[in-house]
Order: sequence, then C-alpha cells, then structure tokens
Amino acid sequence: MAESMIGILLDVSGSMESAYALDRSHDASVERTHAILTTTINIVKREAVHHNRQESVFASVFGLCKATVTCDLLSLLDRFRRAEEDIPRDGHQALIVLAREHGARYAGKWIKDYLKPDEAVTLYRGLRFDPDLIPEMIRLIPSETTAQTVEVASTASTVVTVGALGLGVLTGGVGFLALGGILGGSKMVASKACEEAGYRSDAYKRAQEIIKDFDSDKIVERLLQRMEYPNPRPVQEVSTMLDDLLKSKLPSAPSSSLHDRIRELLKPIKPYILGGTPMYKALNDAENVFHTTDATRKVLFILSDGMSGDGDPQPIARELSRSDVIIVTCFLTSDHIHNPRRLLYEADPNWGFEDGRQVLFEMSSTWKNTHTPISYLPDAKWELPLAGQSRLFIQANSLDVVNEFCEIVVSQMALPCDALVHLLETIDLATYINLKNAEFEPKKQYKGSCFANAIAAVFHLAMSRIVGRKGGIPKFRDIRHRITREYGFKSANTKKILKNLCPEYRLRFRQVNETGARQAINKRQPVVATFFLYEEQWKKFCGFYERTPKGILEKGDVTGRGSPCGHAVVLTGCDPNCLTFMNSWGQEFADGGFFRVEDENVLNETTFYDVYWEEEDLTRSEKEAYEREGIKRSKELLRKFSSIKDLSHTCPNCLQSSNIGDYYGHILEARCPRCHKKFRPTNKDIMNSLYSKAHNL
Repeated sequence: MAESMIGILLDVSGSMESAYALDRSHDASVERTHAILTTTINIVKREAVHHNRQESVFASVFGLCKATVTCDLLSLLDRFRRAEEDIPRDGHQALIVLAREHGARYAGKWIKDYLKPDEAVTLYRGLRFDPDLIPEMIRLIPSETTAQTVEVASTASTVVTVGALGLGVLTGGVGFLALGGILGGSKMVASKACEEAGYRSDAYKRAQEIIKDFDSDKIVERLLQRMEYPNPRPVQEVSTMLDDLLKSKLPSAPSSSLHDRIRELLKPIKPYILGGTPMYKALNDAENVFHTTDATRKVLFILSDGMSGDGDPQPIARELSRSDVIIVTCFLTSDHIHNPRRLLYEADPNWGFEDGRQVLFEMSSTWKNTHTPISYLPDAKWELPLAGQSRLFIQANSLDVVNEFCEIVVSQMALPCDALVHLLETIDLATYINLKNAEFEPKKQYKGSCFANAIAAVFHLAMSRIVGRKGGIPKFRDIRHRITREYGFKSANTKKILKNLCPEYRLRFRQVNETGARQAINKRQPVVATFFLYEEQWKKFCGFYERTPKGILEKGDVTGRGSPCGHAVVLTGCDPNCLTFMNSWGQEFADGGFFRVEDENVLNETTFYDVYWEEEDLTRSEKEAYEREGIKRSKELLRKFSSIKDLSHTCPNCLQSSNIGDYYGHILEARCPRCHKKFRPTNKDIMNSLYSKAHNL
C-alpha cells in the first residue's frame, strides 16, 4: 500500500508562452524554459532522498496542440531514457542483438544487406523509443534461411536475355541455364532481381517508415496519443529514471551541462506544446488517479496561469479537497511581482473573477501558519498572513521561488506523517502550563502565580529554538520556581520580570499589539499576554466557557463592574476569527485548558509581550549549530521525545488505544489504524498522552 501519493500538473498551453519564454535566449527566459522539467525533477528527487516510506508520484502536462491535449510526462521521459541510454556506434550490430533478443536469430543478413549504417542507428533508436514497434518489425524481417530460399527461387525462374546472341532463355527449366556463357549472366541478373525484391519487401518499407517518423518526430505524436492519462509510479523508480536520463551526455556535446541536457530533452515535445488550456480535463484525470489509490496522504501540485479553456476546474478541486487531497497551486508569470515570497489568506481584491490568479487561489488548500511545513517558511524569509492561516498558493516569476517553495512545503506535505506527531512541535506549551505534575502543590497555594507559569513557558520555548544551546535548555519547572522564589506567588508586574530576567537567559522581549502578536505566532515565537477583568466580568468569563468550552468569547459576553483582577496567559495560536490562549488553570478549564476570544478588545487592556532572541545573542558554537540545522531546528522539540511514537492515544470513535505513530492523516484530520475512521486531532488529545512522561520535562 502506498502511504502517500503526490501528483504534479504542469501547464504548457499557449497562454504560458511568455512565462516559459521557450523561443527567447536571454538569461531570465532560459531559467523559465527549464520550469517544465526541473519542477518535476526537484520534487521527485526530494521525495526520494528524504522519504523512506512507500510513496508514488505522477506528473502530467496539459495544453498540447497535437495528438492529445494531455500527456503522462513521466512515461514520456522514460521513453526518452530508453531511446538514449545507448546510442550505438554500430547500428547494424545493435539491431542484430535486438532481433536476437526477440527471437529472430538469423535476421543479420537482411539487416546488413538492406540498411545503411546511419539508417540502422536511426531504426534502432526508433525501436528503443517505441518498444511496441519491435514485434511488428522483427516479424517482417526475413530470416537468413528465408533470404537464401528467395534467392534460389529467383535464379530458377528469371527470364534472361542475352543480347549479344539474340537468344531468349525462357523460364521453366534449369537445364537451359547450362548453356555456356549464360549461367554467369543469369546469376548476376537474378541477384539484382533479388536485391530489388528485398528493397520492395514489407520489412524494408516498414523500416523506412519508422526511420522517417523518428526523424520527423511523428513517432512522438503516436506515443503522446498512448500516454494521454497519468500513470503513478514508485518515487524511487522515477528518481532512478531521471538520474539516468540527466546523466547521459549529448552525442554532439559530451561535456554538456544539465541546462543543455534539459533543453535537449524538451526538443521532441516542443512542437506539440502551446495549445489550448484543458485544465478541467487535467484535474479530472488527476482525480481519477487519486480515487484509485489507497494512499493515506495525497498532494496535488499545479503549475499554471489559471486560464482554463475547457470549463471551470474549481468544482473538481473542491471534490478533490473533500477526498483529502491537499492542493498546492503556483501562478507562473513573466510579469513583475513585488514580493513573490508571500502567502495569502484572502484573495487580492484587484483580481478579477476570471483572473487566473483568482482561479488558482480558490483551488488551493488552507493551512495553519503554526503547523508544519508552513511554519518553516518564516525561517526562509517568507511572509505569512496575520490571519493565522494561509492558502497553499504562490505567485512566481522565477524558478528559484518555485523550487524553494516546493522544497520547504510541497515535499513536506507529501510526508505520510503521523497527524498526532505533527502536533508535538507546538504542544510543549500545553504540557508545561497544564501539567498535572506530582511535585505541584494544590492550586489554591499557587493563587496569583499565573505570571510565573506564562513567563516560564515562553522562556523555555524561546530557548528551545536554539539548537545546541550552551548550558542546555532550562526546564519549565526550574524557571517557574525561580520566578516564584524571587517575586512571590501574588500578582507581580509581568513587564518588570521580563525586563529583569530576559538578559540573564540571553533573551529579549518587546511589547506589541495584536498585529505584532500574530506575526510572532507565525514565526512560532511564544507570546505572553496580560489583561484584567472586573469581578462581574470574571463570573461571566468562567460561565461562558462552562457552557461553551470551545466557544469564541466576544465583547458583549463579558460586561459588568466590580473589583479588577489581572491575569497572565500565553497566546498559542490565531486564525481569522479569534485568538487562542493557554490558561494556567488545568485542562479542565474550557477546551482542555485553552480558551478563545474574538480579538484583543474583548479583554480589558490586553497587552502582548513577544519573547525572542537575535542571532547576535548566540554564542559561536550556537551559531554554527544554527547554520548547520537551518530550518530543521523547528523539529528539535520532537527529538526530546525519544519514544514519542510509543505513546498511546485513544481513538474518539472506536475508543481503542494505538501508538501515536500508527495514526494516519495530517494535522487537520487523523485516521485511526484500528477502525479507520477519521477525527480532528486536538491539543488536548496529545496532552493526555504526554502526562505519563511529563515528569522528565
């Protein structure tokens, strides 16, 4: 069973001509010329290198102008590889070997007698390019025994005219050939007749047709017709095939570069591209492939200008999304883009209804900014929307942008990762603050220590992002103990504590508004939040979450006066509709210890403190570790849980327990390995599994 499948759809229609710039020679257009193949190659190679599980891939180009409008790119490239992996020096010998491999052991004489050396090479390449032609060609070639029989028969039945004697020797008796002087002439004429018969044979005619078709690329046209629909292949097999194809050298330029090689590979299909834009058909073909797979992780990457010419593709995209296919779209253009390294949550209001960007945007899936792999993008200087969620859609006028996005996002999307394990990269917050630790004293003795919980949590998480931190990463409970020891258990000035302690931990902080807080969350930086409510407001606050634990608190839900009382929490997430905070009252409160409010104005005087560090705060060894790991440092939290996949989790559907690592799906939807039913994983789910090992945190 394939654990994941990734599909690639590449638009080669006429509307993409300026984007690909196939007929130009300046550097920018040369880069785009390679987009068709390099996009596919880079995705496949990353899958093969980084993923060890069973995975399959398919790639289709759409927008052809002859034979068919769509084509299985991988099958076509495989044929190119077969045709070019061995361009023979001796075409005759190569054909003889090929004939013998297919049962024609005595075809050598005909091949040598009737094919010129260059014809033999071309015929061999044509047969290798389209192996379906081999049985027919081999069947038509006469064997050596058959050729001798034809020659003898021709000699015995030929009319020979001896001009010098005026004698006519008619057919019907070999005895006539015994006449002196006539035998030699008759043999010569018979041999010539035999040779002419060979050139008139079906084998010779068919060989010349194949040679002509190969030289004129008609053979490519026939292949395109047979390769209309995408065919998924194991990713390792495709990777090996692409390696073989790109490593082979051009006959005319043995020292050719990779760019030259890719350009050469494009030549056979160049006459067939730049047609209409059958995006609807391409998506329909992809949908058929996905419907036949049992893969638990499905990703579709589309590179296009969005100008569909055969109908609206958006209904099919919605159907694919309902079938758990993650859709990533890329709008490729030759126009200037102010900031291509930017994701969006809402469409640009300047886009028209039929604008290709609008179409591709609407087709793309939505992903939380704090979930992998989108959470890695800020490390690569990508900008994420403040809404807390992003559409998996980019605009690009450079292949560098496309490749970078594919490397960070598309490849990771295709991972058949455990949905529950993904959450562990952000779950530390819940574990540290809501931890039911045996060392904790009763809550009533911690009254007023909410500031210590919040600050300790964000300090620990901020330092956890430093790979190889000198002195190690202080534990949450140790940081909290220090804060309560120095500042007591009653309410304290959060800003003052941050100002005093941040330098000692080589951290920084800054007071920000809601916009700044959302930006910090996009970077996976922890944020301390403080606010106050009046006595009557607190009663309504608690009552609201008792009635609706998962509800979103609005301004009108908490009215009233009385004595004010402040509180400190941790901002853990945001989306277009609300802010999500982690409280310090245990998992019984609200949604497993989390609560949601509409915006910063719901709670009185909400103040946010972004806790972070700069590169200059790192030691030399930390900088070296940081550079080595790069964006991989976001995965360091996973490494702390050495046996994380052995933790048990109970499925909410069948109520049976399985190891976390056995669950299928993705961050938005998990699938139980026992009952195979789906459910939406939550932070509370993971917390309950982590409590058994929380004593070591």
